[in-house]
Amino acid sequence: MKTILAACLLFLLPLFAFCQNYSKGSKVEIKWGSGWYKGSVIDTKSNQYKVSYDGYSSSWDEWVKADRLRTPGAVAKPATPVKAATLSEPVDLPVAKYHAFQSNGAGFSYQYTLILNSTTSYSINKHAGDYNYNRSTGVINFTSGPIKGFTGIYRLKNPNNPKDPPTIVIDFNGNVPVLGQINKNYIYAYLQKK
Repeated sequence: MKTILAACLLFLLPLFAFCQNYSKGSKVEIKWGSGWYKGSVIDTKSNQYKVSYDGYSSSWDEWVKADRLRTPGAVAKPATPVKAATLSEPVDLPVAKYHAFQSNGAGFSYQYTLILNSTTSYSINKHAGDYNYNRSTGVINFTSGPIKGFTGIYRLKNPNNPKDPPTIVIDFNGNVPVLGQINKNYIYAYLQKK
C-alpha cells in the first residue's frame, strides 16, 4: 500500500508543479529563450501572469502562461553556452548587409541595418565606423562610429535553429557575447542574401 501511495505521489508532484498557481508578489523564475531568469509576478488574469524581471526595467515586463514559470530553485537542464574560442577553424566575416534585431520580451524587433563596407569599416544609416575582427575567435570589436564600444561575435551556424543565416551577435555593453544564450543586451545582426 505504501509503495502504491509513494508511486502516486511521485507521479502527481510534477503535475502539481506544472499546474502551480502564482499570486501577485510571488517570486518566480521565468523561462526566456534557453534560460531561466529571476523575477516576480506583478499581476494576474485568468491563466496568465504579468511578470517583472529582476534587474531589468519595467519595459521588459510581460504577460506569460504558467508553462514559462517555476518556483525559484526548481531543477532544470542548464543552457550550454558556447565560448568565443570554439571556432573549429578561422572564419572570414562576410562583407555584406546585416539586419539587426533585439529581443523585446515577446519576440525580436528591428533596430537598424548594419553594412560591413570592408574588412575594417562599417556603416549604420550612412554613419561610418571602424571595427577589428579576429578570424580565430570570431570576436568583433567596434572601435569607432555609431556602435563604438560594442563587441560582437560571428556565429556561422545557430545550433538551436539551423535555418538561421550567419549572424553577428552583438553585446552593447562591450562584453563578448555567450553563444547559446538569449540575452536582452544582445543584438542579432542577420546576414542578408544578395
